[in-house]
Amino acid sequence: MSLLIGLPAPEFTSPAVMPEGKVDYGFSLNKYRGNSACVVFFYSMNFAQVDPTEILALNKAYDEFERRNVKIVAISTDNYPSHQMWQRIPAGKGGIGKISFPLVADYTKNIAKGYDVIMNDTFAMRATFILDNGGYVRHQSVNDFPIGRNIVEIIRIIDAMDYHVTQKELCPANWQQGQKGIKANDEFAREFLAVKL
Repeated sequence: MSLLIGLPAPEFTSPAVMPEGKVDYGFSLNKYRGNSACVVFFYSMNFAQVDPTEILALNKAYDEFERRNVKIVAISTDNYPSHQMWQRIPAGKGGIGKISFPLVADYTKNIAKGYDVIMNDTFAMRATFILDNGGYVRHQSVNDFPIGRNIVEIIRIIDAMDYHVTQKELCPANWQQGQKGIKANDEFAREFLAVKL
């Protein structure tokens, strides 16, 4: 996996099933994202086991992302009819039901290859990219296939990214929204750690 931190997120155009169920055949990451931060969320495949739990957890937290003006884009190497079928089947019966963000069809595998998250030229790894308002990658991670992601942690990272930008402070280990950060000129975090100890 290539390190994309600090680089512009690779742009792509591909069919996507939108929240209302229609297909946007020319879905573009940059057009959809606009000037918003964005989570690019690769998952391995529809009709799997861990994948629907992740998509449904993202959907459950959708209002938290929207409140932060963060767009969500989920991507797998399935085709768009598979995405549509997966959404037509209710959660708990083999599908995911209606969701609030686009499912991008990367059946050419070009998007996963562009982000260097393709596994054996078959399907995407369980990879997460968090983009800032300018479209630069500020976080990337990959989980092994049996390990689902923690959506609360994704939100925490977004909050930390925003805190750093607005407050010009650094975020220590286990930082949560509402906590103080480390001042940029606090050498070796002495001041911060003196208060914490």
